Amino acid sequence: QKKSSVTLSVQLDIDYEHESLSGLEIPIMKIHSGPLGNGKYCVFVIGRQHPGEANSSYVLRGAVDQILSGEELSKKLLRHCDFIVIPMVNPDGVVAGNFRTSLFGKDLNRLFKSKDTTLIP
Repeated sequence: QKKSSVTLSVQLDIDYEHESLSGLEIPIMKIHSGPLGNGKYCVFVIGRQHPGEANSSYVLRGAVDQILSGEELSKKLLRHCDFIVIPMVNPDGVVAGNFRTSLFGKDLNRLFKSKDTTLIP
């Protein structure tokens, strides 16, 4: 069986320009090969929307490590997809020690489509 080897240039951009309502950094990671977009699917992944779900940090770390690994599966994914990863979308809730809610006691999962930026960044 004939196999071909494809070299992909993987790029990881980390944007630190976004802040939570209390001023904590919310880094946004962009993982892609070639220019962003360009007809590929965009996979949007968030973690720690519910602060008490600490295991999501480990899952996201493993997923990012896999995407950046250079293994065949990762190359295949990156040929067809760009990844936008926000490892901790609710840092205020994490720092406050909340289990499900933000700094203001709101469950961000229930307000995902809200346009109220005074309570949901």
